Amino acid sequence: MCIRDRTIEDRSLSRRHALIENFQGHFNLSDCGSSNGTFVNGRQVTGSIELSDWDVLKFGGIGDILVRIQEDSPVTDQEQTDHSSGTAFTPQTRMIHSQVRKATIASNDSLFSKPVIAVAAVVVIVLVTGLVLLISHGSRSTGTSTSVIKKKQQTGDNRDDRAGTSNDPLSSPPIGDSTGADSGPTNSDVESIELSTIEAYASKVLTAISRDTHPVLAEKPVAEINMQVQRYKNSPSLQEEMRAMKRALPQVAALAKTNGIRTPLAVYATLARIDKDGGRGDPAQVAAALCPALAKMHTVFGDELANDSLLTVAALEEGPALQFRITKLAGRVNDSPTTIRSIWYLHDHQVISDQTYNFVLRFMTIGVIAQDPRKFGIAVEPFGF
Repeated sequence: MCIRDRTIEDRSLSRRHALIENFQGHFNLSDCGSSNGTFVNGRQVTGSIELSDWDVLKFGGIGDILVRIQEDSPVTDQEQTDHSSGTAFTPQTRMIHSQVRKATIASNDSLFSKPVIAVAAVVVIVLVTGLVLLISHGSRSTGTSTSVIKKKQQTGDNRDDRAGTSNDPLSSPPIGDSTGADSGPTNSDVESIELSTIEAYASKVLTAISRDTHPVLAEKPVAEINMQVQRYKNSPSLQEEMRAMKRALPQVAALAKTNGIRTPLAVYATLARIDKDGGRGDPAQVAAALCPALAKMHTVFGDELANDSLLTVAALEEGPALQFRITKLAGRVNDSPTTIRSIWYLHDHQVISDQTYNFVLRFMTIGVIAQDPRKFGIAVEPFGF
């Protein structure tokens, strides 16, 4: 077995943090007794876990690292000779090939030095957080950011595993999943088309509720929103809720304007609250109660980036103390403020509850469906803000 050291310069990592081993084409990850843990798709690694393509890793304070595993051609005789050279750690970073799969680590070389992550062979690991952070930093100065979307979804097993972490109905896997091998487009083709549509509609929602013209949206939130959209397809209750909102839209829009917030923010938040309460409540009355709270939280979080507006939505559940908890977390981690001020990041770090997280997902899901309700089996015309 060939071993190579991959180093990442970050003081939050342990000296020998994690190990990835190749057993006959299967890649197993284990934590090497680190002080702050290794995580796969948000779950802490306590033993050995097999990695899959598109898994997301987190090493201590280091942000999301995307795993890509791809097929490779057989190695040459010279490479086989190199492989047999032993198991000693080497001081250099060098590429190891496998007869089944290969791996590279794509990132700035300057990011990798000091604390060691021992990597035995052959996983393609793309450091995605650095790219997102770089672009997000630029957005603070230019007013825009770049969307980062992966067009391939997690496997069904990974998706179901992640969905089972909460008892809320919103966390259940999407209904109607099919694994058959019928003729015509494959499931992965259909999922890619579906995810592309969900991503486009989600971006429209985010630009409508903030000043962010190119919101950052990674694969995980797109996949989670898509899961909930599948569950709401052809929903009679959501159809009635949206029809009621359509009738009350002039009043809700007036309330939003009076409170200095965007109409889509008020509409989607009101629908999310009504839907959470089982369809109970008149839209105009619910909006009258929510809009002042949204306006108050808007002054705290702003709306320069889409994540800022999502924090405003989260604060409807968490209250004003959310800002204090975010500030407290920022003092404990090494990530940038732009990274920390994200619903997905805050949920991963237990700063916001599952209930709040599900409310924001409900907000986004309803917003996505509202872009073209009939496409999702809801007989209502778009609101046409």
